[in-house]
Amino acid sequence: MENGTFFLSPLGLLVELWPGFRHLDPIFGYSYKKSRELGEKIESFAIKEVQKHRENMNFDAEPRDYIEAFLIEQKKQGYENIKQGEWSDKQLVSAVLDLFGAGTETTSTTIRTFILYMIRDPNLQDVLYNEIITVIGDDKPITMNDQQSLPFLQACIQEIQRILVLVKMNLQHKTLDDVFLEGYKIPKDTNIVGQFQSIHLDDDCFSNPKEFNPFRHLKNGKFVKNDLITPFSVGKRSCLGEGLAKMELVLFIGNLFQKFKFLAENDGELPPIKFGKAMINAPDAFKTRVFSRKQ
Repeated sequence: MENGTFFLSPLGLLVELWPGFRHLDPIFGYSYKKSRELGEKIESFAIKEVQKHRENMNFDAEPRDYIEAFLIEQKKQGYENIKQGEWSDKQLVSAVLDLFGAGTETTSTTIRTFILYMIRDPNLQDVLYNEIITVIGDDKPITMNDQQSLPFLQACIQEIQRILVLVKMNLQHKTLDDVFLEGYKIPKDTNIVGQFQSIHLDDDCFSNPKEFNPFRHLKNGKFVKNDLITPFSVGKRSCLGEGLAKMELVLFIGNLFQKFKFLAENDGELPPIKFGKAMINAPDAFKTRVFSRKQ
């Protein structure tokens, strides 16, 4: 895992900015080489999956997954043997890798961190459970149709996305022209990196910003969306996976806490809130005891 996240680490960013650093063993070279080898293995897996789908699918039937849907459209567009372009195999493999990487690590880390905070505050966990049981019950699975009826669940999700600041350093953008903003001139071709932590953890924006408090997002028992919380960035270049990620968080967190209670490994010993040094702000490993709510 350490080798696989090299390009998400500060050292990895330096290699991307100055590629010559990759030759400086042992500071960069070993990790760079191992990370590249792992990346090539994952890419090879994606290429084989695309080929397997192409050989075994029915192009006249409804697609069963993303790869089949892409290949059907690729055939319509006449791209079967074209190596470059928006419907090429190269584009499909890149999309699969995006789903495999950005679509799993970020959401799973958010859920894992949420569980950590809930272990540390069993009272909040009970508030969430009681809302779910009152509105949904303990047998019916939670669906996206239930989201608006669960304001505390929505507040919990918005709060974990605020306090976690999942990506420490966001993707680079560049000004195409001179830009004037709030009296400042930003010259053309300036690289810009958004730092959302400066807002999410700002005392001027949130009282006690380092405290996990979902109630800050409720008013008269109703969920209040806060536009200052931007885990998916903003504007035209915001994260394409925002809708999917929000859906996953509602379904996974809602159904997990409907069925289970999470406690610390040992009574009276709460797991610490400590994070690693990679660009994905993941908590250190911790253990938990999981109990069925129906016991």
